[in-house]
Amino acid sequence: MRSKIVWVLVAVISCVFLSSCQESMQSKGPNPLGGPSVNGFITSSGKDFVGADGQKVILKGINLGSWLNQEMWMMDVKDPDIPDQYTFEKVLKDRFGESERQRLMDLYRANWITERDYKIVKSFGFNMVRLPFHYNIIENDARPMTLRKDAWKWLDHAIALAEKYDMYVVLDLHSAVGCQSDFDHSGRKNWNKFWDDKKYWKRTAWVWEQIAKRYKDNEIIAMYQPINEPWGGTFEQQVEVFDDIYHAIRKHDTKHLVSPSAHWSGFGHYGDPKDHGWDGIVMSQNFYPGLFGGGPAIPEGHRAFLENLEPNIQSQIDKLNVPFMVTEFNVVFNKAGGGEMMRRHYDRYEELGWAATAWSYKVLTSPGMSNTGGWWFVTQYGGKSTGRWWAVTNKNPRMKIDLNTSSKEDIEAYIKELGTMELRINEEFRNAMVKKESPAKILPKGQLPPLGKAPAQEKLGDWTATDIAPEGTEIWEGGEVVVGDDGLDIYAGGNDVWGTADSFRFVWKKVKGDFEFEILVKSMEFTEVYAKTGIMIRNSLDADSSTVFMAPIGDGTVEIAWRLKDGAEMADKMIMGTDFPVRLKMVRKGDIIERYFAAETGDWFVYDSIDYPELGDEAYVGMFACSHNVGRLTMTEHRDIKLKVK
Repeated sequence: MRSKIVWVLVAVISCVFLSSCQESMQSKGPNPLGGPSVNGFITSSGKDFVGADGQKVILKGINLGSWLNQEMWMMDVKDPDIPDQYTFEKVLKDRFGESERQRLMDLYRANWITERDYKIVKSFGFNMVRLPFHYNIIENDARPMTLRKDAWKWLDHAIALAEKYDMYVVLDLHSAVGCQSDFDHSGRKNWNKFWDDKKYWKRTAWVWEQIAKRYKDNEIIAMYQPINEPWGGTFEQQVEVFDDIYHAIRKHDTKHLVSPSAHWSGFGHYGDPKDHGWDGIVMSQNFYPGLFGGGPAIPEGHRAFLENLEPNIQSQIDKLNVPFMVTEFNVVFNKAGGGEMMRRHYDRYEELGWAATAWSYKVLTSPGMSNTGGWWFVTQYGGKSTGRWWAVTNKNPRMKIDLNTSSKEDIEAYIKELGTMELRINEEFRNAMVKKESPAKILPKGQLPPLGKAPAQEKLGDWTATDIAPEGTEIWEGGEVVVGDDGLDIYAGGNDVWGTADSFRFVWKKVKGDFEFEILVKSMEFTEVYAKTGIMIRNSLDADSSTVFMAPIGDGTVEIAWRLKDGAEMADKMIMGTDFPVRLKMVRKGDIIERYFAAETGDWFVYDSIDYPELGDEAYVGMFACSHNVGRLTMTEHRDIKLKVK
């Protein structure tokens, strides 16, 4: 098996309009779910979070993403030349000058999150917000290791609003000096310099020392998280950097909890905090099951994921005897269970005594429909919503601007509207969270009865069917049932189409020269997460042949993969948010293979093109399927099969 890369009591008065809803929400007082209000400093007792009275506290909330640390996809900025906050600010500076850049950035921060947003967060029953921030709101970039004149303006503001609405805050450095990873959310995409120069470590530790000085007595802050997702460095570097920052904090602040961020693969490399002399430690990790590993994006996949937390994560926490926090999570997809599944996650984390903050509170969408916008390739798939990252989004389409060409007045108006635009609240999520009763448990998916023999081996025209596997590897014989003039149900076994060699059933034609090949994959019987079916081009019928394919896997996500030389390792990408039925197409133009997908009805989406020089003049083209289950054949439905040779 492999891993792949890899919103809660309804308000006291039932509100029809957002404005009336906001007026009815209490600005301070008990958590609507009956959970704890702010109760002094959060400390730890063994694995528990405890309040000032020594009683166990359950912390649950949400991230205020893209507020003090911008992420373009969350802002519905789809300009490939503006992929990150660095570029966003540079465009403003280049066009309008430094003072106007600062003014416009402050205007953005004054409007992305306002007091009404804290009211809405409260209405979900949350008692905590995680606050991702960029180091440059504190440190003066022009004079490293000196404070900006307005260094505490935004953190003070955010913390004061949390206090007013009776919620704790997690301070999360999302963008470190020098960028701790290649990802856009580290501040500057593909500019991961942090790990190569210790001056960035020193500056980051200095930032945290200033934070510790200022907030050492602030009981609204639940914990510090020194660096979000420090994935660009080695495990040894991550431990060393955290140790430096930890001691910089502890010079001034011995009260607040501190959390080292896990690598995507886990937090084991930090070892036992006691061995480092670290106290007041909270282990943490981000979970996106069905999106980045952790099982399929279906209810069964999430059930299994939540059940496996005890042996996989809690067992480590038991040994370390420290608290744990899920700093980011989201089920995203409707097909995975939507709002009720989010509640199941919160309930499970509470059961384990963990803190949890979902990602994220607000994501702008275009044109304000109930989808997530343009972060992944399919969101408004076929005109329907496939998933939601957000608790709130814009209800109506927003004015159009181009950061490079629009006037400063239009850009300013666009930013100001962020604070006044009508919001669409994810009521499914909120209603699930405010219900007194937890959702019913999901029962394990029953095992399909063994199917080792295909019902038929019918032939569709001049297509040929072959079971392909490495030499010496057993594979159950598959089969086909013809449906109409251009349809085929394929029954297939096989271990996988992956690695350096493949095991699957292939229905093919040998085609010379250029062609277009498309099909509709109507469905696939779920036999395993990485079961797959789709279209393929191969250089030969050998198991280790070079190949390019497109295939929905067991959760409906489309996998785009390639092995460009015989015997080489397979490489892949994933298109997230898709679901059956899905149309797939590949077009050959010499050595170039273009790949497309579409909903059952609608326009084709051009995914990419790939240079495949190993492919001979004649190529094997066709449909394939693999059960990824040695004890059962899967059944897949292929329709509208069209091959056009040019």
